[in-house]
Amino acid sequence: MDLGLRGRTAIVAAASRGLGKGVAHVLAGEGANVVMFSRHPDAIEAAAKEVRAAAADGAKVLGLAADATKLTDLERVVKTTIDAFDAISIVFNNAGGPKPGTFETLTDADWYAAVDLNLISAIRLTRLCLTHMRARRWGRVIVSTSSSVKQPIANLMLSNAVRSATTAWAKTLSDQVAQYGITVNCLAPGRIDTERVRQLDEDA
Repeated sequence: MDLGLRGRTAIVAAASRGLGKGVAHVLAGEGANVVMFSRHPDAIEAAAKEVRAAAADGAKVLGLAADATKLTDLERVVKTTIDAFDAISIVFNNAGGPKPGTFETLTDADWYAAVDLNLISAIRLTRLCLTHMRARRWGRVIVSTSSSVKQPIANLMLSNAVRSATTAWAKTLSDQVAQYGITVNCLAPGRIDTERVRQLDEDA
């Protein structure tokens, strides 16, 4: 399949495993340059090596250790991308899910952590990328959420609430950046056989 991505440059968050690594594989396989990052240094190095080995001819893959909840780390990811490829065409906002729990068991700290992980990180990374997308009048912003934005999932109160907020932000942003040739779309996956889903099943 030719998606017309050869020569484009993509940033993929939380890419050491699961959905993020899968997206990096597809993009690199289509000929895009990919900068993938995760807060786990050894895991992202191994994932980048795997994606690089399967990439289309000419596609370059970089793996960076960075924490999506830290602004300085996100700034470093974007700077590294621009220094290496002089462009950012695609950003895939992705992060692990917040902890499960009921309303009674979740603390203020849990709520703030969930907002930082799933909403603020996407806002920050997108803001940093938009400057470069606007300059070229082309960009694709993708936000990984969850099927829970349509139907809440039992015991995932933090994820249900914060991912819904993230979806509302993305929809609002899409109207504001369309004039620059930039689209914003959400990916709302259901059950995928990832380590995160298996862990939730074990804990249930």
